[in-house]
Amino acid sequence: MKIIIALLISTFSFATNSFVDEVDTYFQSNELTKVRNQSEFQIDKCHLQLENQNTFGESLQYFINELASKRSTFIHVSTIYKMPVRMEDQEKVGLFSHPLCSVTKESLSKTIKNMPDEMTIELANRFAREHNEYRAQDNHEELQQLWGKFFGCLAYTESLTTADLAVSEKLAKKYAPRNYKRPQGVKFYYDKWQPKVSRLNIGLYQFTPNYGGNIKPCVDSWNHYYSNESCQITNKKKDALIKGFGSTAQHFNAYCGVHKVIEAFSVQLNTSEKRFTHPQNQEGGKLESSSDRCVTPHFYAGWSYNHFGPLQNSTKNNLKKLMSCLYN
Repeated sequence: MKIIIALLISTFSFATNSFVDEVDTYFQSNELTKVRNQSEFQIDKCHLQLENQNTFGESLQYFINELASKRSTFIHVSTIYKMPVRMEDQEKVGLFSHPLCSVTKESLSKTIKNMPDEMTIELANRFAREHNEYRAQDNHEELQQLWGKFFGCLAYTESLTTADLAVSEKLAKKYAPRNYKRPQGVKFYYDKWQPKVSRLNIGLYQFTPNYGGNIKPCVDSWNHYYSNESCQITNKKKDALIKGFGSTAQHFNAYCGVHKVIEAFSVQLNTSEKRFTHPQNQEGGKLESSSDRCVTPHFYAGWSYNHFGPLQNSTKNNLKKLMSCLYN
């Protein structure tokens, strides 16, 4: 049994090496490949296949693989986005389950507010095209590598370039519980321009430790998929969630980062409102059936429950930074 487990872990570790090396090299850093300290956080001890796998890159690749095959639904914002309110009535979606919509200047004018330059649009469309080609070929390994690089680049644009600045440590000491010590690579950021309940952001993908906010679907789906008692997030108060999002190996943060993209996909597949889905999903003025729709990561937050600024070009330049990392 030990030999089988060791073989599985070895195979998994090998699969992560390609994209993390490329992304780290691009940023002239080693945040994805750096071996972290053995985690003392319970949430980092739930997955046997990640035992002794102590890099952020390995955490990312594991949960990309997990959420590629799991077919999620979520009802947290069903009413807001005019989706079926019962899970059994929703089209289920995983990271690889549906084709990506084409990305053009015309389509982006309907899905985001800040238009990127032509080169960025071409690269975003290249990503969609490659996803669709690998998906048509049922090439799971290439899909993993493609999305692994995507989420690796996204982690750098969200947090990894500035994770260990003095201000991050200062914020951790101010807002985290007394018995918490911020691990290296885990960014704490305070955004004074956000509503008060959303100002503190933590970890790889900068989540706010507020169960009443946009992390609720992540917490609920984690508890659903990982029902082992030691994995359950039963304490949903701020201090406990700070530890969950601010853990050494970033397992829950990585999971939520991938899940957030799937949540946006779910809105686009299940909404009955045209402006909440890609224009390609309309035929003759009517919406295609959910099973026949494509999805896109490039959507304005209020229109498709998108968590990530770079995916909607929020600064007018951060989508370019993301795509330049993907295709450097």
